[in-house]
Amino acid sequence: MGYKKEGEYPDGIIYSKDFAVIYDCKNRSDYFLDAKDKRAMVNYVQYAKRRIEEQRGISKVYFAFIAPSHGKVENLSDIEKESSTKGALFTSEAMLYLLFKKLSMGRSFLLADFERLVSSRIVTTRSIEEVYGEEG
Repeated sequence: MGYKKEGEYPDGIIYSKDFAVIYDCKNRSDYFLDAKDKRAMVNYVQYAKRRIEEQRGISKVYFAFIAPSHGKVENLSDIEKESSTKGALFTSEAMLYLLFKKLSMGRSFLLADFERLVSSRIVTTRSIEEVYGEEG
């Protein structure tokens, strides 16, 4: 949504039956939330929450930043307070592993379990294993 589009938009929104995730991707290693990115995500969430509830009837919304790796996590709670929603930081490796889990688990992969990953921390392959089970 946001790439090469005029104005401020998140990179995308993922919808499930019960919740949505507004996400923004970064191509920097050791990515940390600066004031600009924090402000942008708060705006994305506040604007999208209203639209998502009106258009899809979904009131539960989360946010996520996806980057090769993450540095400091300190501003994540600021976004949560200002937007009244929970968020997480995903590594690129974790996103690929999540896709692997979806493909290998098939119908037993439940998107509802994804909500357990959103817990104000950096999501890694280990935290995905805690939710979806270890590989094997």
